[in-house]
Amino acid sequence: MPYTIRLCQSARDLPALAELISAVQGALYTVDQARSLMAWPGHDLDRDRFVAEEEGRLVGMSMLYPSTGKRIYVNASVHPDFRRRGVGRALLEQVIDEARQRGAGQVMADFGAANEAARGFAVACGFLPAGESRFFNAPADLALPEPNLPEGFTLGSVAELNDTQIFADACNRCYQDMWGHSENLEPVTVAQIEQWRSKYPGILRPAGMFVLLAPDGSPVGVTRADRQGEGAEELRVIDAPGVAPEYRDLGLQRALVQAAAAWLKENGSGPYQIQTWGDSAEAALIYAELGFQLDEASHTLEFVRYL
Repeated sequence: MPYTIRLCQSARDLPALAELISAVQGALYTVDQARSLMAWPGHDLDRDRFVAEEEGRLVGMSMLYPSTGKRIYVNASVHPDFRRRGVGRALLEQVIDEARQRGAGQVMADFGAANEAARGFAVACGFLPAGESRFFNAPADLALPEPNLPEGFTLGSVAELNDTQIFADACNRCYQDMWGHSENLEPVTVAQIEQWRSKYPGILRPAGMFVLLAPDGSPVGVTRADRQGEGAEELRVIDAPGVAPEYRDLGLQRALVQAAAAWLKENGSGPYQIQTWGDSAEAALIYAELGFQLDEASHTLEFVRYL
């Protein structure tokens, strides 16, 4: 094997990583842009990312990112000139081994829905199809009506309800069968929500965390509104509208999106984006009816490998 694999050393590797990302993406990335692209909350470049090096040149990289204590997301990318030489598989196995050492029971990876070669690569590496994710975009001037709920249903924010437990209950009920959410592995708790809020200031704002209640008062829908980026790069994000399985035929995702968008209209700027994991084709049609367009580049198929 002419290449070696080692942990990333961000202090020296960032310029080379920017070149690698540019080659992989087919667009020029500066060092600052590359750093921003890899700056996931809680992701440590020097602990969670590996690089493949050949004669002093970075030819590939892989990373792992904990989704839950049991599931870790992994991926690998290789410079186009160095593909089909086993680099990608070696990088992927490196982070899978790292995930195993950290106690994960499964690893997940995603690939573009149109990328048949990547899907074949995933299966060859022992992964199984599990679900898909999609992002949907709409312009900043999108106009949506107020939510129109079926009789007896109510919708409010955690700030209005003054109850974080009901948000946790909604997440557990709505996301349990939606691939890509931690709730389909283990229930989320209020303590975890508070921990996330403390660790990542600026997300999980109570006024932007919405819960839909059925006539009996039980939580049957959930979503979160958030702002991502700054200035011209800011997005108004509607995160993962989710509805309890027995209520999905009512199309309640519509009201969740409308409520989140209304809050974001007053508390953000820039275009809107709905981010979904494990959502259905029926939900995608609802988002299209509201004026959102599928971002084809974001449409990925999710795969899992059990360790």
